[in-house]
Amino acid sequence: MARLPWMSKRRPREVLHWTVLPEAPEGQAWPIETILHVLAALDAAPFTLVFDRAKGQRGGTAEIVCRRTPRLAGLLVRTLLADFARAGLERKRKARPHVTLDYAWQGEDFDTPIEPIVWEVDRLLLIESVTGKSQHVGHGEWPLVPRQGTLFPLRSCDREAAGLVMGL
Repeated sequence: MARLPWMSKRRPREVLHWTVLPEAPEGQAWPIETILHVLAALDAAPFTLVFDRAKGQRGGTAEIVCRRTPRLAGLLVRTLLADFARAGLERKRKARPHVTLDYAWQGEDFDTPIEPIVWEVDRLLLIESVTGKSQHVGHGEWPLVPRQGTLFPLRSCDREAAGLVMGL
């Protein structure tokens, strides 16, 4: 992905991601072994995200977002949250695919369409972010496996961007 004008120069593109499971509740740590157990049983299909807007708020974040959330992205989040809840890890979260470009945006507020960036989501990574230390610990990777009926996974609203495939 080319560097967008709203990207922090301190954030290399290799760390760009969509956070599905947010930070643990205040003063707690996520039980990594429980999460690994839940992810080992994950059964989800790959999907495509189309980032087509950039938004930013002074003093807040700058991010790219999807105008529409694909059905399979919402299903992945709902399934993971239900599986985590059964394992005792209850969190409320909506499927809101976005990639944070800057955590401390100091420019003017903006909300603008961008040339679509298509991200083929074919795996899930568990990366522990060590708060305040800019450290990340990888705990595993799980492929998303195509299922019958996913030969053409792009929804009609995403087809216009299908030729612009690039990874984040």
